[in-house]
Amino acid sequence: MRLHRIFLPLGLIVLAAVVAACGGATALPPTSPPPTQTPLPPPSTTPVTPTVPPPTNTPPPTITPLPPTETPPAELPPTRIQFATGATSALVQGTVQPGGINRYVLKASAGQIMRVYLSPNQQADLLMAISGADGDVLLSGHVKADYWSGVLRTTQDYFISVTTADGSSAVSYTLQVIIPERIQFAAGATSALVSGGAPAGGAHNYVLNAMGGQTMTVRLGVTQGLGLLVIWGADGNVLISDHAGATEWSGVLPSTQDYYIDVQAAADQPALVYTLEVAIPARIQFASGATSAVVSGSAPPGGGVSYVLNAAAGQTMTVRLGVTQGLGLIIIWGADGNVLISDHAGATEWSGVLPTTQDYFIDVRAAADQPALKYTLEVAIPARIQFAPGAIKAEVSGTVPAGGTVSYILGALAGQTMTVDLTFSQGLGLIVIWGADGNVLISDHAGATEWSGVLPTTQDYYIEVHAAADNPALKYKLEVTIPPLP
Repeated sequence: MRLHRIFLPLGLIVLAAVVAACGGATALPPTSPPPTQTPLPPPSTTPVTPTVPPPTNTPPPTITPLPPTETPPAELPPTRIQFATGATSALVQGTVQPGGINRYVLKASAGQIMRVYLSPNQQADLLMAISGADGDVLLSGHVKADYWSGVLRTTQDYFISVTTADGSSAVSYTLQVIIPERIQFAAGATSALVSGGAPAGGAHNYVLNAMGGQTMTVRLGVTQGLGLLVIWGADGNVLISDHAGATEWSGVLPSTQDYYIDVQAAADQPALVYTLEVAIPARIQFASGATSAVVSGSAPPGGGVSYVLNAAAGQTMTVRLGVTQGLGLIIIWGADGNVLISDHAGATEWSGVLPTTQDYFIDVRAAADQPALKYTLEVAIPARIQFAPGAIKAEVSGTVPAGGTVSYILGALAGQTMTVDLTFSQGLGLIVIWGADGNVLISDHAGATEWSGVLPTTQDYYIEVHAAADNPALKYKLEVTIPPLP
């Protein structure tokens, strides 16, 4: 109101000035005097007391406690599986709880073969998983398996876990881990001998690699307790089972692979103490057209080297051991177990007619109290010369490498006259003739290519054609004449 009263006269004055400026001399009407300004009373200084509502009786909020959180149990470290000194396996008994998992760990080396067996002690399904410390999964827990076998790729810790398949109930079980001992033959050797022991009801496990077609012989020698052999291939083919109760096995291997040999100890006998001999003989092969073969080698004191060859019933086989160092002997037997000559004979030579068509084994044994044996072994199976019905003459021909020998045999009667004539178109050769009784009719020292004489005994006679070592291969023709008795 006060400001309105002040500015109203002032606005009239300004308006009049504007009109005067625009209209020139036109007079404005007189204005009323300004109104008197009435002062306003000063504002009251009386303090205002605020109005506070009385407090209401509100109950405190109710706090609902949270249910306690279940703290999961701390994961236990895996149980380490340790093999007893000298053992090749370990047996673990355990129980896995519903929804639980049991973990194990063991250290193994690259190249070793590990076999793991899981057997529940009741009707239930268990799951097993195997992995390396490097994360390599050997067996997934998603695969329902109670057995695993394989070659370990890395030297490290390996983890085995066991859990139930459905997690509904606790299951007890037996876990067996086997890392067999590998049998290695020394350079040039054809056999290996190991010794060991096994607790009553236990076993010692071996593995070795062999080729299809090779003949393997395994012998278990027991000095305490009672034991047996179990042999099978990595492909699962069982060569001999525990039901056989055998301590010896020999046979031709069907495949090139690893073969497992378990030595099992009887549960009701003292701990087993044993020696195990494994022999894979070198097979002697005759060159095409040849009737003999010569091999050489060495054997440590008390050791041996084994050979095998196939021959037919009725053939005459001659075996000679030549020794350049040490002392040795030969043992010969058939695959059927028939011994032709044993170690008790102490022999270095044998000759005889073979009773059966089969493989024949020849062991060269070195004396234990002598230096290492160095030897050559000659095996001859002469070709039998047969006369056509009514004929008095037979002729054979062939080729012998330089330094080689071809052997023949024929039967003749005492008092008959036999003439042998060797001719050749290449190389240089000679003949050697003797009887089955060892009587030499002409030796290699004679350097002869012809012989004739009256036979002293009714028996087989041997004729060898020897080729000179410093000449080309011998190409020859051998003619034998035996007229009938008068």
